[in-house]
Amino acid sequence: MTHALKICEHLSGALNSQNGTRLKLHSIYGSAANYKTIDGRIVTFLSSQRPMAVASICLPADNIREYFSGTEVLTIFNSLLIGESAVIDLSNSEIISPYIRSYSNLNRKADLASQLKSALITNIPEKGIYKEIAKVKILNLPEVPGATSSSKYPERFGKLMESILHNGDSNSLDEMLKGIIGYGIGLTPSADDFLLGILAVYSSCDPVFKNLAQACKANLYRTNEISAEMLFHGSEKRFCKPIIELFESSDISRAVASLLNVGYSSGHDILCGIYAGLALLCKD
Repeated sequence: MTHALKICEHLSGALNSQNGTRLKLHSIYGSAANYKTIDGRIVTFLSSQRPMAVASICLPADNIREYFSGTEVLTIFNSLLIGESAVIDLSNSEIISPYIRSYSNLNRKADLASQLKSALITNIPEKGIYKEIAKVKILNLPEVPGATSSSKYPERFGKLMESILHNGDSNSLDEMLKGIIGYGIGLTPSADDFLLGILAVYSSCDPVFKNLAQACKANLYRTNEISAEMLFHGSEKRFCKPIIELFESSDISRAVASLLNVGYSSGHDILCGIYAGLALLCKD
């Protein structure tokens, strides 16, 4: 039997109230395994080397693929997850909050935006959302020399930024997100990561956030299940540890570096979204 090290706060309560429920294997990687619940939510099991995700359980296992090998189904029973070759005890796990509890760094949003802008320009990945949003004038980012992109996406992102800035209603945001969600590279497409960053910033601004979150949820079917789950949680104000640290930590440089290390371009794309959200707040 393996004792879980950490578990997300909302996930702990949900699993402990669902005796007899089965989780079915969705996808598995070296450091993460995803299981799907009966109501369509995804639970992620992580190695102790990975930062906590929004609906995750951290295990003392270096190779998650090996640990869950042959385990297609997990059954919940009295704080235990029981599978063919894995039994996980969730009791006495450290409870981790996926919510941003303090927006202290937003008190100096102009300085934070400037710092993030420098980090973005210094670390532009070969692929990702930067080349698209750099063409959006309202964000005041330098374009990548020689970079080409389809003219429709910068235009769409530009209209989205203007709508957010002017407190667009959920219907207008919904129309814009139809042409954005699901666009880009990666397991979580670049545009989705970008939107997650904006959601994180505007989770501190309830009137605007409500409309943006509603529009995101209405378009989740336009992307893959992993990314849809990420945006669903973002629309519920739940975020991964590196995002939370950017808003709460006194060491901004370290928090930025941690976020940039997420995925191939995901961290940079999320940071682009956070920068965009801050830039709009500064103009508001």
